[in-house]
Amino acid sequence: FSVKPVESCYLFAGCVSYRGFYSEEAAQRHSASLADKGYDVYVGGVAAYSTLGWFSDPVLSTFIHYPESEVARMVFHELAHQVAYVKGDTMFNESFAATVEEEGVHRWLAREGTPSQRAAHEDSRRRRSEFVALVMKYRAELAAFYDRPAEPEEKRAGKRRLFSAMQDEYLALKGSWGGFTGYDRLLARAANNALLASVASYSELVPAFRALLAQKHGDLPVFYAAVRELAKLDKSERDARLAVPSR
Repeated sequence: FSVKPVESCYLFAGCVSYRGFYSEEAAQRHSASLADKGYDVYVGGVAAYSTLGWFSDPVLSTFIHYPESEVARMVFHELAHQVAYVKGDTMFNESFAATVEEEGVHRWLAREGTPSQRAAHEDSRRRRSEFVALVMKYRAELAAFYDRPAEPEEKRAGKRRLFSAMQDEYLALKGSWGGFTGYDRLLARAANNALLASVASYSELVPAFRALLAQKHGDLPVFYAAVRELAKLDKSERDARLAVPSR
């Protein structure tokens, strides 16, 4: 029982907390093999990815018809991986890219967006923030619960109880979203440890990166330089600088 992800390792990308496939069938086969070993699994599609600067990353047909702010968000996120990337540290990489994405879209909308686009983005940002906070809350509770000595059946029962509580709290939270149901399918498909690990990889260090950006007075080149310096450190020292909690 753990909220830590199973890693897959690659030559150029190093070890990452997810595994990518170009075929959904292949992804489902791999998912089934992990589930057979007792792991929680989460399979989801992605509209974009980064080759980390090894190749030119095109704007893909999978997202070109998205709303402009969503296209901008994906482009900022994926290009951020070319600015700084650490082999074997998914949480650092994805949280940094999520911070760049967030700041990039904010600045792009301030300059290029319409009032309605800015309002829609703010609503989306607020919902995402509230959803992530909910998931991170229960991830912490589950991590603490799994660390306690207990028999497997007791842990299974506690796991079911905590995920049920998360679902109930989500339903209450959703009531304030004016009919938005965008996270329903996600939770219906995989409310499990794998989902928590996935959300954490893209979210847990965002507050630390936001604080670093603020410390650099919003100067992105200076911020990027500071992040590259962090990327040079050993993981233990980097985690300490970013105050990464142990799991």
